[in-house]
Amino acid sequence: MSKTLKTVVAFVLCLAMCASLFTASAEQYVPKQAEYNTTTSVMPSNWNEFTYADNNDTQIMSYIGSAFFEYDYKFEDDKKFNDDGSINKDGIVEGAYTTNYSAATKLEDVTATVDAKWGYTDKQKEEGGYAWKITLRDDLKWDDGTAITAEDFVYSMKELLDPAFMNFRANTYYDTLKIKNSKSYFFKNQEGTYETLGALGYASVQAALDAGETVYCNIWNMWGTKGYTDANGNECPEYVTVTDETVYSSADGSDSASGAFLLKNYGAYLEPGAGYDATIYVENTNRDIDFEDVGIYAIADENAVVVCLDVAYDFLKEDGSLSVWAPYYFSSLPLVKKDLYESCKIAPAAGATLWTSNYNSSLATTASWGPYKLAEFEAGSHYKLVKNENWYGWNLEQYKNQYNITAINCRKVEEFSTKWMGFLNGTYDDASLQTENVAEYLDSKYVYFTSTSTGTFGMQLFSDLSVLKESENNNGILAIQEFRHAFNLALNRSDIVEKIWPGSAVPCFGLLNVAYYYDIENSPDLEDGGQYRNTTTAKEGILRAYGYTQDEDGLWTSGDLTGLDTEEAYETLTGYNPVVAKEKMKDAIAILLADPEYYGYDATKNITLVYGSSSDTDKQRFRASYLQDVLDDLTAGTELEDKIDVVFDASAGAQWAEAFRSGDTQIGFGYGFSGNAFNPFDIIGAFVNPDDDLNYHMYWDTSAIPMTMTMPEGDYDGAGEEITMSVQNWFYCLNNLAESENQPVVYNWGAGDAPVEVRLMILSALEELTIKESRSVMLIADGGGSFLGAKFAYFSEDEHTFMGFGGMRYMEVVYTDAEWADFVAANNNDLSAEYKKAE
Repeated sequence: MSKTLKTVVAFVLCLAMCASLFTASAEQYVPKQAEYNTTTSVMPSNWNEFTYADNNDTQIMSYIGSAFFEYDYKFEDDKKFNDDGSINKDGIVEGAYTTNYSAATKLEDVTATVDAKWGYTDKQKEEGGYAWKITLRDDLKWDDGTAITAEDFVYSMKELLDPAFMNFRANTYYDTLKIKNSKSYFFKNQEGTYETLGALGYASVQAALDAGETVYCNIWNMWGTKGYTDANGNECPEYVTVTDETVYSSADGSDSASGAFLLKNYGAYLEPGAGYDATIYVENTNRDIDFEDVGIYAIADENAVVVCLDVAYDFLKEDGSLSVWAPYYFSSLPLVKKDLYESCKIAPAAGATLWTSNYNSSLATTASWGPYKLAEFEAGSHYKLVKNENWYGWNLEQYKNQYNITAINCRKVEEFSTKWMGFLNGTYDDASLQTENVAEYLDSKYVYFTSTSTGTFGMQLFSDLSVLKESENNNGILAIQEFRHAFNLALNRSDIVEKIWPGSAVPCFGLLNVAYYYDIENSPDLEDGGQYRNTTTAKEGILRAYGYTQDEDGLWTSGDLTGLDTEEAYETLTGYNPVVAKEKMKDAIAILLADPEYYGYDATKNITLVYGSSSDTDKQRFRASYLQDVLDDLTAGTELEDKIDVVFDASAGAQWAEAFRSGDTQIGFGYGFSGNAFNPFDIIGAFVNPDDDLNYHMYWDTSAIPMTMTMPEGDYDGAGEEITMSVQNWFYCLNNLAESENQPVVYNWGAGDAPVEVRLMILSALEELTIKESRSVMLIADGGGSFLGAKFAYFSEDEHTFMGFGGMRYMEVVYTDAEWADFVAANNNDLSAEYKKAE
């Protein structure tokens, strides 16, 4: 071959290769981008990590910060991206997740190697989990390009804990995460602190009084008396003694309270662990403490932060990879921009003692190190977030082709009708499913229902007989279990959702809904997904609670339904059993009439059940009338026909919870619980532990109610034994608290100490008992519906425990801003027909 020919061939090959390269480049996926338009009914007041007041304030804060560690979808063969660069949606492993580094590059357990000054024992050093070293990325920056280093996190923690400020959110780190010496440093300027009775070793208010202690209660917190005055015009202090008879009244005289009044009428709530724990003033003798004594410091040459804690955490798995708990409990530390924060400090005003700050409360005072930065903010009107070009994430492969929302425009819109009109005309990109639109839009393909919220809500029935008999409402029947259970079984949860909570809830039969996990770490590999509600044990307990019976072959029967296995029976469960409800009502009436004096019942008078509400609205009154209809049907043809009256009362206002707990009202509707998604063994205490702050029925003395179970064989405490102890004792053993709570029987059945099957059996037994007792009657689970407009599409149709539907990070743009304008115009600015489409 001639040189010329070789040259020509080489040249042609080169052109071919270049062409293929250009073709490959041209075929690379380029996602569309657009601005997202939304609304808020309440504008955030500040988005300062030190001082933000509530969840509403996080609507800006969540976009301008970053995380050391985070969750992500798990993809088959760990292939997140297709060859063209698009995200491998088809490769998502359902229910699975990964835990990844983001702003950090390494996490190490350094308990065994930190300085002796931190006081870890040899045993703690051997166990580990107390001291953690976080190595940061070297390219962290503020939105103005200023570098962020480990020292910035130490500075920020110092400012958060600064005793001259007493920042609201400091308790997250001194009380929850428990950084060493952080609490002592935070309170160093206080001459004394109010410590709870339990923390000081007192079992009760009376025990402390008998010991000669001066006992206080936080009357502001317990009764909302801040700003009240006494007869001489003196303002009500935050703490008053429980023997102080000084009465403090509101400006209009409609409400008043004193320490003695609270002790006499609500003393149960002042007991240790009862929600409004009484306190003793303790002189602060630990005031000589410097920030260098607080368990956080930087290693500058490694760009690392070390945090020393008083409690141990399992942030790493045995193989050294991040555990599920690293991003859950330790996703980040507070961070403020030093020069800006210093300029935002405000000296104490006249008559005040504490410094304040207006950091992160306006455009000029805001700094970002997250994927977005604040570009506009007008109080009471709107704000705008745009991409932060200095975010480190743009340099990471794990964020490629994500965050395709170029800006988030949020406008304050209070009225739902205005927001809904804006959604239908294409102005806004989201809306909620409400009573006003549910009939026409429930089946819309643009509606997404959430199922990862732990919220369960329903009806609370007050049943303390001693209080009921004194109420003059003739309603001692509430203390009869058969009456409450009948009321429970007479409630059609599907009908309740349709008529009272359409589009915002789903029926709930257990105390805990599907969002509770007994094993989140291994959930992807477990047949039941690690979800408590999906376990056979939990299903069987629920079936028994609602009147199903199981034969020797394990098959279930309920009414005309026979020969069902557990899964088949569970599928038929509605919680509504009017036949059994009628039978139990007859039993309850027989018990009442057999001993009317014991229940304080006067047959010549009607029974009054007071329905408590925080506000007098048509919706609340409808709910009360709905329950009246249920009771009328339930008592028809009995001695109590037309003799039970549900009376609406909204006089308690913001004190609605206290009114119920004291027995002033007997029906609480819509009350419930949420939280602690990964520990159902603990949250059950809100129902069965009278010492739990959340419990609406602290008078129900479960320490006096025996429960017997035969424990499965195995290698653990009590295996194979038939054990009888109180319900409260079972709960404490389940959570390894029996010894510390001075229970008469001590077993350690906490996580890792007993097989999970044993723990699930106990949990299910506690739930079954509570459902049958029917003091707390759960009716619905959070399952709210919301619209995402046609301009965008969620990354996944399936909701993920940690990722939701993908959020802003993964949201896909269907129409660019220009394309959306054309689409809306082509529909004559009316998208109602589009949003009614089911497919």
